[in-house]
Amino acid sequence: MIPDLNFFNGNTSREYEGRMYYRSFSPFDKCGKYELIFRNVTMNSSYEQVILVGLYSFAGSIRINGEPVKLRKSKHDGFFLYGSDADSNGCIHLLIDYRGGTFFIQNDMLGWFTDLSFQRKELVNTAMIGEKLNDNTYRFYCNDKEYDDDFDDLIFEMEIREIN
Repeated sequence: MIPDLNFFNGNTSREYEGRMYYRSFSPFDKCGKYELIFRNVTMNSSYEQVILVGLYSFAGSIRINGEPVKLRKSKHDGFFLYGSDADSNGCIHLLIDYRGGTFFIQNDMLGWFTDLSFQRKELVNTAMIGEKLNDNTYRFYCNDKEYDDDFDDLIFEMEIREIN
């Protein structure tokens, strides 16, 4: 299945042939303190793959590996998580004090916009196939904007911990 521009039809997820496909994924739905631990499993793309953290009317604070993230005071905000953000164990830790608004993740790729040969190709949505490994850990198989259906451009795991 190739996630063309109409696949999600304005929704953030869709079940198709027994698998959950995500345009974006919200890891929690209630206010509180959370730790998200991202582990890169593999990357198979000629373009740099990143995890986009999207925020809309977000209230709260975020730290990446203990360092505070400076959030803008606009309704729309967000930032990328790069492979270089990983600690010595290959993990990226987000500490989130979530007080409201929208918080989501999705995959993205960098460099395609300036690649003229890529701009002549048919574009598709970035998309992720989500697999729940246990109560608080997911594995995401990501497809970038290239017109293929391999979902191996970025594979990462995300563990969600609620902090009391």
